[in-house]
Amino acid sequence: MQQTILALAAILIFSLYTLSRHESDAGLERISITAEYETAAAGLARARLHEIQRRAFDEADVGRDGMRSSTQGLTPSNQLGREAGETNESSYDDLDDFNGIARPVSAERNGETLSFRDSVSVRYLDPSDPTASPNRSLAKEITVIVTAVPSGYIGKAPVMARLRRVVTPASGAAHTTN
Repeated sequence: MQQTILALAAILIFSLYTLSRHESDAGLERISITAEYETAAAGLARARLHEIQRRAFDEADVGRDGMRSSTQGLTPSNQLGREAGETNESSYDDLDDFNGIARPVSAERNGETLSFRDSVSVRYLDPSDPTASPNRSLAKEITVIVTAVPSGYIGKAPVMARLRRVVTPASGAAHTTN
């Protein structure tokens, strides 16, 4: 009888150890998968930010020679966004055309397609005080947020990458304005 109880106790202890080990391995796998998603999200956000920065600083600067040195003629802050006729991204010609745009994107990682959603906001920024400015200024802040579209368990918190960049007319001088 005692041997049976010892055998059952041994089986119980081994089962608890196995479950604990499995939980630990699953936790490590979740961390690894989350890291893959975070890396992919950051890469997509960087690519999106680079794509946006290739555009002119403002609609008034499209096709303009020289560098802007005043706020005269800039798009009012309440009108940042697409202009008439700009129906898809290939027709966007300035930074603020991307304001409010969200789209599904994906990245290939280890032979698997990871799904995300990116969103963009553009606003004027007061260079002396890094808060949003209701007035036109020679600085615009571009914020790109890429969030993983949940497909099963990725992690407890949503996986996302948020990149911000302050752009001035001078920062676009080295880029094309396609």
